[in-house]
Amino acid sequence: MFYFNPQFPREGRKRPSLNDALFRRSRTVKLCFSITMLMLLALCIAASNPVSGAQDAAHGFTLPDINGKKVSLSEFKGKVVILNFWATWCGPCRAEMPSLNKLYIDLKDKGLAVIAISVDTSEKTVRPFIKEQRLLFPPVLMDKDKAVSFDEYGILGRLRLF
Repeated sequence: MFYFNPQFPREGRKRPSLNDALFRRSRTVKLCFSITMLMLLALCIAASNPVSGAQDAAHGFTLPDINGKKVSLSEFKGKVVILNFWATWCGPCRAEMPSLNKLYIDLKDKGLAVIAISVDTSEKTVRPFIKEQRLLFPPVLMDKDKAVSFDEYGILGRLRLF
């Protein structure tokens, strides 16, 4: 059967059969299904590869505490460790210290360790701050040259809590 085509008035075209329409529709469905499956595969792969550092072990380091004693992260193996990179000049750092101290007091018997790493250049500013805040969590480490905080952990600008 032929039908009139307004674009080609002199030519008639064969009307598509039901099989042709179903074939085109099934091709579209197959294409959509394939794209959906590829997206799901990509999501599964992305989920199996966590964002860098999200579930990795912390970088090992050794730093002096405010008394000069060397302390290594490996000494805290088997504990839940909070690494707090801070400075006495950092307003948000100062504000979070009381909460962090209370958390340590409440959970130290359950295996919590808080390692406060100061990026201040001198213990002279850190010691009064520790007394003023009545911080009980040992150790307070010094990272004067920023070898751990900036180089190892990539902390630039605002300091962070891990």
